[in-house]
Amino acid sequence: MTKYHLSITDTFQSTEDLKRELAKRVMPPKLQAALDDAAQSLEVAMARVKASLAALDPTLDDAARRSTAKMNYQLNKLRTKAASAEVRRNEVLARHAAQIGSALFPDKTLQERLIGAVYFLARQGRELLPTLVEAAQVDCPDHQVIHL
Repeated sequence: MTKYHLSITDTFQSTEDLKRELAKRVMPPKLQAALDDAAQSLEVAMARVKASLAALDPTLDDAARRSTAKMNYQLNKLRTKAASAEVRRNEVLARHAAQIGSALFPDKTLQERLIGAVYFLARQGRELLPTLVEAAQVDCPDHQVIHL
């Protein structure tokens, strides 16, 4: 997870989506920079167009906003296709996505609902118990992430 700068919530998705997310993060820097530049240029250009349209006819503002959203959608779609191509090209990413997904979100279920505490005790030993007691926040009823 550290290698790909993933958070826990990034892993709560299908293996295919996780593969694409990993691919986006390891896409060649030149391609990422080009896509980022295109998105920024699009924003700047459309801001100028919107300003000119507002001067011409204020009722066109909504049309310009929709057009900008559609162009951003297409650019993001292209980014996703590039990430998918990276996944097809790089089988290591596919394996890493599968490992991360099955370890943190097995069968698309929260880990503690599928893997019993005995598994972790067997792997970590008795030293795990004081670690869990120390890390647990009793005043927080929500799920907690404890890094081992």
